[in-house]
Amino acid sequence: MVKDQFRALVSLGKDYLARQVKSLGQDAKTRWYALQRKTRTAILAALGFHVALLIVFAIVTAIPGTRDAPTIVARVVPVERPPDLAMKKISAIKQLKEVRPTSAAASVSRMLRSTSTAKIAMPEAKIDHKTNLMGLGMSDLGDGAGFGAGAGGGGGAMGMSKQPVAFKGRCVPGQRSRLLFQHGGSPKVEPAVMNALRYLKTQQNSDGTWGRDYPAAMTGLALLSFLGHCETPSSPEFGETVARGLLGLIEMGQGNDWHFTTHVGENPQPYEHAIATYALGEAKALLTGRGPEEIPYLGDAFFGGINVIVKGQASDGGWVYGYESYGAGDLSVTGWQIQALKTAQHAGIKVEGLESCMSRAAAFLETRRGPKGGFGYRSPGDRASLTGAGLLGLQFLGGRGARGGGTGFDFFLKSESSFQYDKPSCNLYGWYYFTQAAFNQGGSTWNTWNNAFAKELLGHQAPDGSWPEEGSGLSEQHAKGDAIYFRTCLSTLMLEVYYRYLPVTG
Repeated sequence: MVKDQFRALVSLGKDYLARQVKSLGQDAKTRWYALQRKTRTAILAALGFHVALLIVFAIVTAIPGTRDAPTIVARVVPVERPPDLAMKKISAIKQLKEVRPTSAAASVSRMLRSTSTAKIAMPEAKIDHKTNLMGLGMSDLGDGAGFGAGAGGGGGAMGMSKQPVAFKGRCVPGQRSRLLFQHGGSPKVEPAVMNALRYLKTQQNSDGTWGRDYPAAMTGLALLSFLGHCETPSSPEFGETVARGLLGLIEMGQGNDWHFTTHVGENPQPYEHAIATYALGEAKALLTGRGPEEIPYLGDAFFGGINVIVKGQASDGGWVYGYESYGAGDLSVTGWQIQALKTAQHAGIKVEGLESCMSRAAAFLETRRGPKGGFGYRSPGDRASLTGAGLLGLQFLGGRGARGGGTGFDFFLKSESSFQYDKPSCNLYGWYYFTQAAFNQGGSTWNTWNNAFAKELLGHQAPDGSWPEEGSGLSEQHAKGDAIYFRTCLSTLMLEVYYRYLPVTG
């Protein structure tokens, strides 16, 4: 109803306007139509202007100009992080690859430029050396033979001017050959040593260590074998192997207050720790000042390892399981600690209490001497298996019996009618100690022993460079699943005796 009324009104309005327009004159009509055209034009112009203005506004607000960009303030906040040894390991190995000589000839030529010369007779103050260690006693077998027996060897091919005097025979191939010949070595020795080192290279674990049951000890022994031939992180064939081994040991001790063992609180602990520390010490002595060859945290690791040994000395001057301060000192444990401590002198590190510790150790060795010149385990005695350890320790520490140990040498050599690898009496860790002690003694003692042990080792090496189980099977008892590495390292270090250390007399 309303809509109809509205339409009627609109229609009336239109009719009215039409009648009014018709009543206007022609001139008025013209003005009227002109006004309508202007009005429409103005309206269209205004509409276009506002539309354009809206478009410009939209563009300005939607896309900010560069002068309107917000200011961003960034601040770098340093974050304290513990040393990432894994990254250091990757970086170190990469750098060593870059600086390693491309050939053995390059390495040799570098060493031959050294102006220092090796001397067979060494000043008493500069010598020492731990060479042959005793069998570590993982278990109390009565003679202190333990899982990882003796070892010792070291050396690195490098800047001779910074090397300890005792190490200088091993790092120049020509010098090695001369010393090998001079001391009665067979031409078969060097090929056997190289074969053994190549075998050990193939047995290295992915983390740089060796072995499964006693990785700290086996890694230490393997490194001593490489270092004993002057194989260092820059060596063309074995450089990466050595670097990874050192870093593997360091990583093992870094999170354990520099205790190098996987058997904390157990019998193997002091043996593993001392052997590993010994290897780190030889590397430290050889690599100091070598720039790109230096290993991250090597100095910290060795210093920490030596501190553990110094602080763990028992009241009688020896060492016992667990590094306790009480109890009767154990010669089988003590021998390895002495070897490690001696490297601290070679490396030139200052450790509080080191000198007094070594003096007390020398006095302790005298308390284990037996009536026949041999040495006992936890009391005076004459056990052939420990006689070399006692004699060698006195040579290193300068004890009163260092020069006059003839009765001890005679006792050992007469303890067997013949020394054969496949006999039930074969004791490799006893041989290993005695080999170095006899070498230092020289004369007829060395000639007799050299003619006995060398042919046995050379004659029993396997084609792959390892050594098979000996007649006694002691290595299997002492080192368990790591026995093959134990035998191979001890045998290698014995064959390196001709040049590993220059002879010492205390």
